[in-house]
Amino acid sequence: MEYEHKYSVQLQHYLILFSMIIIAGLFIHVVVIMPLARSIIHALLNTELTAPGWFAQWTFQLGEEQIIYISPLFAFGYIDFFLGLVIALVFSMIMPESIGFMKVKVLRELDVVKKRIKAQTNISSDAELNQWFSWSNSDIESEGERRGFQMVVVRELIDGRDALSWSKRNIVGQIWIFPAVRLYMTHHFTEHYANMVQGAAYIGAANLIIFIGIRGIKFIPPERPSAILFALWVEFSMLVLLGVTLVFTEEEERLDKILKELKERSAEQAHRMATLNDQSVLQTQALGNLVRILSGVNTDDVSKQAETRAGELLSRAMAEGRVDKAVKDAADTALGEAYVARKTH
Repeated sequence: MEYEHKYSVQLQHYLILFSMIIIAGLFIHVVVIMPLARSIIHALLNTELTAPGWFAQWTFQLGEEQIIYISPLFAFGYIDFFLGLVIALVFSMIMPESIGFMKVKVLRELDVVKKRIKAQTNISSDAELNQWFSWSNSDIESEGERRGFQMVVVRELIDGRDALSWSKRNIVGQIWIFPAVRLYMTHHFTEHYANMVQGAAYIGAANLIIFIGIRGIKFIPPERPSAILFALWVEFSMLVLLGVTLVFTEEEERLDKILKELKERSAEQAHRMATLNDQSVLQTQALGNLVRILSGVNTDDVSKQAETRAGELLSRAMAEGRVDKAVKDAADTALGEAYVARKTH
């Protein structure tokens, strides 16, 4: 498709993203992890952390005799990578399209949302869609309700409008990335990867249980907690990702919402048609009795012809959406035509 070719991720996007992850991970390790570890150990244990290098083995004294050894690459390498990935993805969202990994992803999803809106509504042109995108939330909601749009389509219109406005800003204006994040997470990531994230969270929990169990049976020495720290960071990152996914997940799935609304509308329409049919029968019978009393003639044929003609006129009126006066007009017209035909014969 055209949008897939226009907004496709190229090799340079992956190379730049990988370089940003490495740089951001090193920054996190040197500027955040090491100073934070020193401060925590000093405040809680009243001892000093000995770290001869950024990735050399850390040591500190616990009590009079026990020395704790931490391998920073094993204990904190994963969280360095995870935070570096988050920072790299955020920065790639405000970078130019030619080198921004997430910028391409967001623009492609914006194009997909616009095409999906056109397919689900009677909006056929880009000009009309841009007119919708120029309205406020209340205007979009009221007009969507008037046209009978599902709420999921109305939300797509609002999210698409916000993301389109974000994409037209300069780099400084795009620092507020929430509109782009919401569009991508709500209309792409949560729909395609929600089960994968939930499964990863369960796997992380199982991994933590295994490491704690091994630690409990003394296979991991108490003075070397690097493996436990690694398992804790893995589960922490998975739970954070799961929480973010749940925040941007709609309360019900798209298909479930549409089917639910269609079911409610079908039930309401069926009840309304049944009521109209009962009213039509009663009014036709009443008018037939009135003609029989006033004319004093045999009106069996008149009644039968009136009922048939009333059904035809009522069906036509309902098909054309004219249901307010359909019962009365159909019955009166049919009865009059049938009675005139009877007198002619």
